[in-house]
Amino acid sequence: MRFSSDFIEKVRDANNIGEIIGQYTELKGNGHRLTGRCPFPDHSDKSPSFSVTEDAQLYYCYGCKKGGNTFTFLETFNGMAFPEAVEYLARRANIALPEPEAHEKRPGALTGDQKDMYLKVNRLAAVHYHHNLKSMPPEHPAQEYLVKRGLDADVVEKFRLGLSTDEWQGLANLFESKEVPLKAPETLGLIRPKKTAPASGPTKAEHYFDLFRERLMFPIFSATGDVIGFGGRTLGDALPKYVNSSDSPVFHKSRVLYGLHETGKFIRAQDEAIVVEGYMDAISLYAAGIKNVVAILGTAFTPEHAKLLKRYTLNVKMLLDGDEAGINAAEKSLPVLLTAGLMPKGFILPDKMDPDDFVRAQGAEALKNEIERAPELFNLLLRKRWLANYHGSASEKVQVIGEAAMSLGQMPNKQLMDLYLMELSRQLDVDLGWVRRALAQTIQAAQPRTAAPAQQGSSVSSGPTRPDAMPRVQSQPNSHPTPPITAAESIELTDGQPARVSLKGAPKDEAFVLSLLLYNQALMQDLVDAGHDEVLTMISHVGVREILSRAVERFKTKPQSYSMIAASLSSEVEEPAVLAASLAVKSAAASTESSEGSDRKLMSDYIGAIRSRYQKQQTKNIVNQMREGTTPEMLEKVQAIQRDRLGKDE
Repeated sequence: MRFSSDFIEKVRDANNIGEIIGQYTELKGNGHRLTGRCPFPDHSDKSPSFSVTEDAQLYYCYGCKKGGNTFTFLETFNGMAFPEAVEYLARRANIALPEPEAHEKRPGALTGDQKDMYLKVNRLAAVHYHHNLKSMPPEHPAQEYLVKRGLDADVVEKFRLGLSTDEWQGLANLFESKEVPLKAPETLGLIRPKKTAPASGPTKAEHYFDLFRERLMFPIFSATGDVIGFGGRTLGDALPKYVNSSDSPVFHKSRVLYGLHETGKFIRAQDEAIVVEGYMDAISLYAAGIKNVVAILGTAFTPEHAKLLKRYTLNVKMLLDGDEAGINAAEKSLPVLLTAGLMPKGFILPDKMDPDDFVRAQGAEALKNEIERAPELFNLLLRKRWLANYHGSASEKVQVIGEAAMSLGQMPNKQLMDLYLMELSRQLDVDLGWVRRALAQTIQAAQPRTAAPAQQGSSVSSGPTRPDAMPRVQSQPNSHPTPPITAAESIELTDGQPARVSLKGAPKDEAFVLSLLLYNQALMQDLVDAGHDEVLTMISHVGVREILSRAVERFKTKPQSYSMIAASLSSEVEEPAVLAASLAVKSAAASTESSEGSDRKLMSDYIGAIRSRYQKQQTKNIVNQMREGTTPEMLEKVQAIQRDRLGKDE
C-alpha cells in the first residue's frame, strides 16, 4: 500500500520512540534523553552505550554505530519493510489505515476494517490457546512434550505456544461470547459448519465445530507481529501429525516463513538464514541457541520466500532431512534461491533425524559446526543427486548438464555461475568450454520458441554470438549479487517521499552545523531570519546541503513541527546513523552544559571554519583560471575574498 507523506508524519507523531525501543531494552533517564544497553543482537553491550533522544525521536548507539528514527529501528531490528513499519505503528496508535486508491486495489482485496476483523479473530484464538496451555498441570501430555523437546517457559512465551483441547466447540463458543460474526473464523479455517447446520447458513456456535483439537498450537506471525494463521501438532497418534491453517485472506503459506518475526534480527546480525522444514524444527534450534532460523510451512520453497529472506541476508543455508524427500526439497529450492540472487548452501541431516534429534544426539555445538561447514547447495546436489549413479559415460555427462541447467538457467550472479561451471568441468572431467557450450545449448533449447523477433531499436543484439556464450534468460542490469531490500527501496512504495540522500564523507564541521540547526530551534530561526542562501552556498558536501535545504523549507512551512524535522529527515538519508550520531552527541552535551550562548558560539565558530574553507577554495579556483589569462574581474574577486576574510578575522 502507498502512504502519503502526511499520513507517515501523522503516524510518526503519534508514536514515541522511547516507548517503541523500550519494549526491547530498559531505558533510563528523564527529559529529552534516555540511555540503556544496546538491544541489537550483534552488539554485546556491557554498559549503557545506547542513546534515545525523545525530542528529536532518534536513537544512536555509540558502540555499534547504529542509529535512525522509529521507522529505521523497526526495519533494522525487526526486519520490517518501510510500509510494514508504517502499518505497524499506525495500528499501534489506533490510526485507521487509508483505503487503497482505485488503481491500487486488487480483485478481492480486503478493506482496512475487514483485515482488522480477521486479525482480531486470530488474536483471540491465540490468546485462548495460550491460556489453555498455561493452565494445564505438568503431567498433561502437552507439558510433558514441551519438557521432552527442551522448550522452557521463555520459549513458550516468545512464540506464544498454545493448546487446543478436545472440546468440539471451544473456539466457536468463545467467538459467540465476544459477538464475533462466526463467518470470520470460518473463513480463517478455525471452525467449520456441521453437516446438520441449517441450510440457510449457520449463525450459532452450536452449528459449528473446531478444526483444531488436541494439538499443540503454534501461532504464525506476520512481520508486524500480527497472528495470521496457526499450525497444530498432534499430541497422540492422530494423522496427519502436523496441520496448518488453510490459506485465507490474511495468510498464504507460500509467502510466510515461520518465526521470522522473532528471528529476523538474528538473521540480520549474523548475515545468514538457516531454513528448516517445520516450525518444531525452528523452535528446537532457537531453544538450542541457533536463533537465525526460519521454517517453511508444509509447502515448497517459493520465490516469495526467497524475496522475503532477501530483506535480511543473501546467505541462506538449507537444513534438510536426510531422506529422499529432503533431497527432493533441496533440488526444488536451488533454482528458486539462485534465480533470486541468493547464495545457498546446504546440510543434509543423517537419515531419520530431524534437527532436534541431531542436537540431542550430538549437541548444539556439533550442529553449529556442521552448519558452519555446509557446502554450496549446488555442489551438494551435484554429488548427492546428479552424480549419484555416474560412471563417466558421454550420455551421463549430457544428463548431468541437463540437471544443472534446470537450476542455473535464470541465475543473475554470473561470477557464482562461473565457479559452478568450473566444478562441473572438474567433476565431469571435461573442458570448461564444452561445459559452457553444452549448458548454453540446453538452456536455449528449453526457452519458449514463441518470442517475437527483436524490433528496430531493441537492446537485443541481432549479430552473431559466440557458441559458448550463455543466453540471457533474465533481464539483469549487472552480474553482482543483489543486495538485501533496504528501506530506500521500500520507501518507493509511498507517495511524496523525496529521494534518499547520502551524508557519507561529510566534513565534521558541516555535519555539526546541521545537528545544531536540527537541535536548537532558536538557531534555525536565526538562520531563516538572516537568510540561509549564503550558508547553503558555503556548504561543500552535496548531501549536507540538500538535507539542510529540506530542513529549512519544512521549518518555514511548519515551524510548530520543528521537533519532528530531524526524525522525518532520518528517513531520507542513506546513513541515518550519521544524522542520529550528531544529534546524540549534541543531546548528551546539552544534558550537562547546555546554554543558548554556548550553542550560538559553537554555531559561529563552525560557520567561520566553513566560510574560511569555502573562501580558500574560491581563491584556488580563481588562481587556476588566471593561469589561462588574468582579467580585472578575477583580480577584483580575489581582493574581495581577502577583504572579507580580513574583516571576519577582525
